[in-house]
Amino acid sequence: MSHFKLNKIFDLQSLMVIHGRRQRIIMLCLAISFSLSAWLTTKGMFDKAIEAGVANMEGMITAAMSAAVAATALGCATILLMGVAAETFRSQRFAVALLAVTLIPFTAGISTYNAILGNAGPASLVYDMRDKAEEYSVYYHSVAADATGAQTAKSALEPLEASICALADGEDNGGAITGSGGKGAVYAAYLSGCTSIRKILETLSETVIRTSERQITASDILATLQDIPADTSLSVFERQTDFRAETAELQNLIKENSAENVANRLTAQLDILKASVATLDVKNGSFGQKQSGAIQSLKAALGLASDTIDNLTNSSAVMVLRAPGKLLEMGEAVAAHWKRNIPQILLAILIDGLALWFAGLLMLSRSIIEKGSS
Repeated sequence: MSHFKLNKIFDLQSLMVIHGRRQRIIMLCLAISFSLSAWLTTKGMFDKAIEAGVANMEGMITAAMSAAVAATALGCATILLMGVAAETFRSQRFAVALLAVTLIPFTAGISTYNAILGNAGPASLVYDMRDKAEEYSVYYHSVAADATGAQTAKSALEPLEASICALADGEDNGGAITGSGGKGAVYAAYLSGCTSIRKILETLSETVIRTSERQITASDILATLQDIPADTSLSVFERQTDFRAETAELQNLIKENSAENVANRLTAQLDILKASVATLDVKNGSFGQKQSGAIQSLKAALGLASDTIDNLTNSSAVMVLRAPGKLLEMGEAVAAHWKRNIPQILLAILIDGLALWFAGLLMLSRSIIEKGSS
C-alpha cells in the first residue's frame, strides 16, 4: 500500500473520530437543552391552567402529563433524527430534511409556544399591571375633574354671594342700591339671587366634602395598584386577582363622581335664576332707571357666575380620557410587551430551534468525510 493511501486512510479515520466527537457533544448539548425545554414547557402549561381557572388536581396532572409526553416524544424524535443525520449520505439528506420540517409545527406549536409563556409570560403580566396602574391614575384624575372642580367653583362664587347678599341687606335697610329702602322689586331680585347662590354654595360644599372623601380613598387605591405588581410574596395570578378587585372599587368611585354631575346641575340652577331676574317689572322715571341699572348689574354678576360654571364644564369635557382596558391574558401580554422580553423569547426559540441547526451541522460534518473518502 502506497504512502499516499496510508495518509488518506489516516486522514479519513481522523475525520470520523472528529465526527463522532461532534456527535457526542451535540447529544450532550441536546440533553441539556431538552431539560430546560421540558421545564419551560411544563411551566407554561401550568401557568395556562392556572390562568384558565382549571388548576385543580385533575387539571394540573393533565398539564404535567401533557408536558411530559410532549417533551419525551419531541425529544426522542429529535435525538433519533440527530443519529440519522450523523450517518446519512448525500442522496438521503433531502429525506432527513423533510423529516425535520415535519417536526417544526409540533415543536413550535407545543414546546416553543409554552416555553415562551413559561419564560416570558409572568414578567409580561407584571409589565401589563404596571402600565395599567399608570393608566388608571391618569384616567381617574380626568374623570374626577368635574367633581374636583366644585372647589374651584365654590371659591369663585363665595365673593359673589357675599356681595349680592350684602347689597340685598343694604337695599332693605337703607336703599343702598336705589336710594329708597324697603322690600321692593330690586330688593326681591337681590334677595332671590342671594338665596339661590347660597343654595348653590351649599350644594358645592356638600360635593366638596364627598369628593374629598372619595379622593382619599382613590389615592389609597391608586397607591395599592402601584404596589401590587411588585409584591413577590404573591404569584402573578394572585396579584392579578387583587389588581382587579382594586380597579373594581376604583370604578365604583368613578361612577359616584359621575353621578355628581356638578357642572350641568349648577348651570341649570343659574339659568333658572337669570330667567327669574329677567321677568322682573321695574318702574318708570329716574327711580325706574335706578331699578333697571340695579337689575342689569345683578344680571351681569349672575352672568359672571354662569361663565365660571361654563368654564368648569368645558375643562372637564376636554380632560376626560378613555378607560383603561382589562388586564391582558398571558399570550396577549407576551405579544404586547415582546420588546421587554427579547432575551427570554429568544432563549425559548433557541433551545428548540438549535436541534435543526445541529442536524445541519452533522450532515455537513458527514459530507466532509464523504469528500475525504472520494
